[in-house]
Amino acid sequence: MQVDDHPEPFLQAAVLRALRELRYADAFSPAVRALDHDDPKVRIEAVGVLGWLKDARSLAPLAAIAARPSAHWASRLRTM
Repeated sequence: MQVDDHPEPFLQAAVLRALRELRYADAFSPAVRALDHDDPKVRIEAVGVLGWLKDARSLAPLAAIAARPSAHWASRLRTM
């Protein structure tokens, strides 16, 4: 199942959580795509996946969303 294959955000967040828990190395692309999801729970799970991966390619997308004025959910990223 692809992260964005299902219309239900709850299931999309669950897939991301499973990818993180399974330590799935190919989760980078789905997680980056999920950073722009409408549902904050999906976005938070995507940040968790990227944090686990510790891939330097994650820095630019994470910095971009943290810098958005409307990214209230990303305020925790700024304090880390």
